[in-house]
Amino acid sequence: MQLKVLLFSIFIIYPFNNLKAQNTEALIDSQQFLSPASALIQSAIIPGLGQVYQERLWTATFFYSIGATFYYRTAYHFNRYKSTDNKKYLNKAKADLSIAIFNHILNIIDAYDTGYNTNPRGWDGALFSDKPLKSPWGATLRSAIFPGWGQLYNEEYVKAFVFAGLVGFVAYQIDWNTRKHEQTGKLKYEDDRSRYSWYMGLTYLVMLTDAHVDAHLFKFNEAVKLAIIPGSSPDSFSLSLSIKF
Repeated sequence: MQLKVLLFSIFIIYPFNNLKAQNTEALIDSQQFLSPASALIQSAIIPGLGQVYQERLWTATFFYSIGATFYYRTAYHFNRYKSTDNKKYLNKAKADLSIAIFNHILNIIDAYDTGYNTNPRGWDGALFSDKPLKSPWGATLRSAIFPGWGQLYNEEYVKAFVFAGLVGFVAYQIDWNTRKHEQTGKLKYEDDRSRYSWYMGLTYLVMLTDAHVDAHLFKFNEAVKLAIIPGSSPDSFSLSLSIKF
């Protein structure tokens, strides 16, 4: 009789409970798809931002790089046109703006289409899995796009404020020394600009590394707790290591 109950539990009750758990998990998973509308809005604001939201990092890098390059070129050539009144720079600015807008539209279509047809889930690491809870390269790319954004993504708010402030300060010093060198022609300002440019590179390197490492270690202390427990007996003394999840 006990054997029959055991077999009934194994072949009837367990599969039913397992199916119920799978259905519950499927219901939860169905709510984890990222919003296509949100991806569209973010890509409309900045090229590549919607792809970062979807954790499609190579695609995000592609659209962001092209957008940043040609929007910058547009502004540069337009400023040259305003200062020289040379139509050549105006034509270059129009050409660059056309490429930038075309890239922007493609980036919006890509984010929206992927959101509806592929249903990306973003980064879905679990606390006790081998996969980090945060995307390390996603954090790195975020900090590369906006100083401190990767730290915000990792919930390191003080670090985000510090890195954003450092990058802003160094960028201001580079710009100030550049303008002073153009006005006076003194070598001192050119040397200071070069020095602060090195500081900018170093700051970015530290910031990107910090974002990458912190994403790997996100909530690591909550997943693993170590304790050394002393023990003794009449003949010996021992230490035991306890790992709690």
